[in-house]
Amino acid sequence: MKNINKIIGVGMSKTGTTTLAACLEILGVGPHKSYDRRLKQWVQGGKIDKVLENADRYRSYEDAPWYLIYRELDTRYPGSKFILTVRKDSQSHAKSAWYHGVAAGTRKGEPDDDYIQQKIEIYEKHNAGVKEYFKDRLDDLLVLCWENGDGWQELCEFLGAENPGIPIPKANVGRYRNPAGLIKKILTKTGVYPLWLKLRYMFASNVLIQTLKRRLTGQD
Repeated sequence: MKNINKIIGVGMSKTGTTTLAACLEILGVGPHKSYDRRLKQWVQGGKIDKVLENADRYRSYEDAPWYLIYRELDTRYPGSKFILTVRKDSQSHAKSAWYHGVAAGTRKGEPDDDYIQQKIEIYEKHNAGVKEYFKDRLDDLLVLCWENGDGWQELCEFLGAENPGIPIPKANVGRYRNPAGLIKKILTKTGVYPLWLKLRYMFASNVLIQTLKRRLTGQD
């Protein structure tokens, strides 16, 4: 990944953006910047220059406000790679967005048809805009769908990175309710978060145990 300037996730929220962030951290790409409410409000208020100045501090990004300003980021950081995370279908994304709001306490009950249709239109318009923008630069854009089986192979080939050989982390838990958030902040500050993630998912999948067993029995 030496020749890559920035790695920018341009998928909308609730498309597996947190999973993408965890993957990038496992690959050692950092520092990383995820969702930021204040920066999103700055973009919506037209303060894009201030957001871009903030972006200089990081090497990778995903979620808002970054997917909103992918054109500006492309201009500011030539030689970057862009990753569009998508859902298996538009309705899945719309429903996921609604239930995310329910879990956060901002919505109640079941989604109504108007909400679903509006979300579908916004989602499809964004994805179409990204694909149109990169239509003549296909090497700079990767479209990933975790639900359809995309994983390390697609991501690592796109970035020119070594496949870590562990399961893709399932990082769908909303951060507003994630008790591991504080642990992550501490580990990130100490610089050991990528290593912790690798060990976590190796143990979870029994990969480490099987590897040790093969080595002890001389099969490796």
